[in-house]
Amino acid sequence: MIGIANPTDFKSFAGNEKYIIGQLSTASANEKIKVYLNYQGGKFNDSSRVKQVDIVLTAAIAEKFNIGLNSTAASYQFMDTEKEFGDMNTWWGTALYLNFDPKSWFGLTLRNEYYSDAKGLNVFSSVGGGSLIATTLSANLKAGSLTFIPEVRFENATEDIFTDQENGFIGTAVSILMAGVYTF
Repeated sequence: MIGIANPTDFKSFAGNEKYIIGQLSTASANEKIKVYLNYQGGKFNDSSRVKQVDIVLTAAIAEKFNIGLNSTAASYQFMDTEKEFGDMNTWWGTALYLNFDPKSWFGLTLRNEYYSDAKGLNVFSSVGGGSLIATTLSANLKAGSLTFIPEVRFENATEDIFTDQENGFIGTAVSILMAGVYTF
């Protein structure tokens, strides 16, 4: 697949810049292993360029258990005062997913992630760079067309990027949430 899209990761975007996007996918003969290679790139504005490559691998290990791997790297190139584009700076991340669905109405997913933003391009922009490790446990509880997804997430960052109860900054965070998804 190939296409043209607005820049990603915004709630809305009013600029005229467009990204080239693409996906190449393949699967084993029995469909138990699938691979997706994704790309997006373009000018974010007149003074910056973005390229991002993402790979997704999934494998059905058994009838009720599968594994997934998702890795991505995004590179940014910024224009300097002499109107020249400088070196590419990159952030990247990798996540491993373990999915167990013992019943048609109940499933569990354990996700472990590592994220590196050494140049402070994204999440660690306020502190000049860092990395984090996150572990998330999610359940899927299905009732007809409705799925409830309770989730707990633990994050540990190398820098203090999370806000504590006193509005100070700390390096760890715990999140608990509940999502509801209705399929029609």
